[in-house]
Amino acid sequence: MNLRGILFLCLILISISGIYAEEVPPQNVNATTSNAVTPNSSSKETITNQTKNTTISSIISASSAVKTQIDTKKEITPTVKVSMENVSSSDYLYLMVKSLSTNPHGFTGTVTYTSKQAATNSQGDKLTGQLVLSEYLKLAQDITSYMDTHGKAPDYMSTSRGKIKYEALIYIYSRVLNFKATQKKLPNFVYMDPINQVKTAPVAETKPVNSTPVTNQSTAKPTATLNDIRSASASLVSFMDKNKKLPGTVMVGGKQLSIDQYLYLLSKGLVQIKNGGTGSISYGTYNGATNSHGVKLSGNLLQSEVIKLAQQVTTYMDTYGKSPDNIQTSKGAMQYEAIFHVFGRVMSYQATYKKLPNYVRLDVLSNVVPLKTLNSTKPAENTTNPVNNTSVFLKASKNCQVNDPTIIAMANQLTLGVNTTWEKAEAIFNWVRDNLTYSFYYNTKYGAVNTLKNKTGNCVDHSHLLIALTRAAGIESRYAHGTCQFKSGSVYGHVWAELFIDGKWVKADASSSSNNLGVINNWNTANVVMKGVYSELSF
Repeated sequence: MNLRGILFLCLILISISGIYAEEVPPQNVNATTSNAVTPNSSSKETITNQTKNTTISSIISASSAVKTQIDTKKEITPTVKVSMENVSSSDYLYLMVKSLSTNPHGFTGTVTYTSKQAATNSQGDKLTGQLVLSEYLKLAQDITSYMDTHGKAPDYMSTSRGKIKYEALIYIYSRVLNFKATQKKLPNFVYMDPINQVKTAPVAETKPVNSTPVTNQSTAKPTATLNDIRSASASLVSFMDKNKKLPGTVMVGGKQLSIDQYLYLLSKGLVQIKNGGTGSISYGTYNGATNSHGVKLSGNLLQSEVIKLAQQVTTYMDTYGKSPDNIQTSKGAMQYEAIFHVFGRVMSYQATYKKLPNYVRLDVLSNVVPLKTLNSTKPAENTTNPVNNTSVFLKASKNCQVNDPTIIAMANQLTLGVNTTWEKAEAIFNWVRDNLTYSFYYNTKYGAVNTLKNKTGNCVDHSHLLIALTRAAGIESRYAHGTCQFKSGSVYGHVWAELFIDGKWVKADASSSSNNLGVINNWNTANVVMKGVYSELSF
């Protein structure tokens, strides 16, 4: 086929229509011709890659239909309608990230672009947790730079959550812009779980506009050396001893890091030292604890437990992109601030003596870290149990297999060495919240036993497992069902647990990492429309 024939075929393919997402009046799109690229010096014909302009408001408006398409079909489409023009999905990815790089919080302005090829070998990881605002904005800049340099969309981008494939990048940024369109602001974070359902598109058969070999298309994460992490630990402990609080930032190897970035490095550094590692440690961005609390601690933690706790903190921060409110130790719940002092002393000791200590004392914490408890956050509603026969809230019920051996074993494991009802409930709640991922579907899919096995579930199955474990631990528990308005502005039917503790029913919604026992942050408790509370759920 000669070159004219190829051009004619390309024009036919470009005319195929795509997603229609026009939610605002059409904006003018001005197209001008860029410098022509001559593929063969002997040919009189040229292939042009036009420079085009489109408004940021049109880009934002198109996001709703793209998000809806992927929500329902779990796949991207070849084209997206932006204002009056069909653009390829790869071009729309560029428009989204470029608009966020140009005017992240605004709705005005214009994006100038040339056509970009799609990814040629899309690939990525199964991801959980959240991508926080600062990271997804930085990622948008990195994608923009990559596409400007290589003339194509990346196969994947590396983040603190792992590798995000090409199609998932389109989904993430369509959700960000749709939130911006409806809420008039950017979301503080984006959940990663939904992107795992997005299908990988067939490998593109076209060659990239820029054929320069790509040696590294991932986003490089910053790193810190073990020596720099060690050196900072003594300063951290000294500051806390003197000021009875955490510093806002920590200097690590000449870089000013957030206190939560240093907690991640401190935790991962201890694990690496124990395992004999010496390499630098990469890190991302992390939010702070949302509701720090714990109990007064005494006695000693053995080295083995300290390392285990450090690994738990690392895993938690990798998964949720934030620091934990506390960690469960053999001596009780250790609040957020105390974790720094304990890990900092262990690292400082290792820096001085070139070995990890055999144990670390806990009684000194009371002189350094003001104790924070949950007393002020425990709800006061429903101060009496409204059901006379309270044993109904301890029995096995449909999808709540209290007597299953795996449920009993897990309940016993989580409450080992814990004395009060509140502490038992909190230990179970925190485990369910921190060890299950959220999956979107309606009603029951797994039940308590299979939710424990699969480590994933929607709000209903989260509640099945939480209630089964707490009932197995001797704590009366029930289901609550209502229509809730979530922080995103969306309104959904929702299920959560309520636990009977110290004469009160305490809300327990473990389906979001932002929640704590007795504290719900991901939906508005003031305007919930209750549908009922039950000992057994029928759906």
